Amino acid sequence: MKTNIIFLCTALFMVFQLDALSQRKKKNPYEGYWEQQEKQEQFDKVAKEAHLLFQDKKFVQAKNRYQTALNIIPTDQRVIAKIRDINLLLEKRKQREIQENVEIEDHSDTIHQQEVPDTLTLYLIETKSPEVQTEDTFPDSVPGKTIEFIEKSVIKTPKVAPKKPMPKKAIQPKTKNTKPTKNTESYRKHLATEYKSGWTEEKYNKGKKEIIKRVFVQEKYGEEYLMVKHHYGAVYYFKNGASISYATWIAETEKKPK
Repeated sequence: MKTNIIFLCTALFMVFQLDALSQRKKKNPYEGYWEQQEKQEQFDKVAKEAHLLFQDKKFVQAKNRYQTALNIIPTDQRVIAKIRDINLLLEKRKQREIQENVEIEDHSDTIHQQEVPDTLTLYLIETKSPEVQTEDTFPDSVPGKTIEFIEKSVIKTPKVAPKKPMPKKAIQPKTKNTKPTKNTESYRKHLATEYKSGWTEEKYNKGKKEIIKRVFVQEKYGEEYLMVKHHYGAVYYFKNGASISYATWIAETEKKPK
């Protein structure tokens, strides 16, 4: 009898286990995924609307939409940062409006003080400030005075002589540099007029550079050779303004005076 009871209980337990297993198998394994996907799509839609409002500088409306998006996904850091930025912008706008209102009130008080003087100021202006009389302000007759005396008392505006125009300074024409450009036939002819026939050597400093200049003149043409040594040790060679090598410098200036 006891064996039958134990067997029956074991059978019932196995039936319950198989039923529960079948129920788990029937449940959709992607059910949580699709719920999350639907929530993400709704979040993206609301966040996009908030972003458009933010670009139009409608900060209050944008903040409300961002808050709605945050209610859908509370952990989104981008939306949290946007709400923080909007709060800062709204606070700055509030401070600026308060400052502008204070400046407008101060300006209006100044204008009011200028336009409405006090009674004492009006009295002093009327009684003590002498009024300049013109010809139109005199009446036709004044008791105890004649019209002839009044006409002599009229203040006449002195005539101001017109200012004489200042003579314009003559613009001096700029003198052109008559020295021709280097590495041209004109420059070689110019060298022949500046230096004597044969070789001429000059040494001088130009800033931090040491320069040796050798000029060779033959008939109506001249050749100019330069050796330019910089303070940091570099040395460059030139012929009529064009760069040459050290070998060319030695070969063509070997007839220099010693």
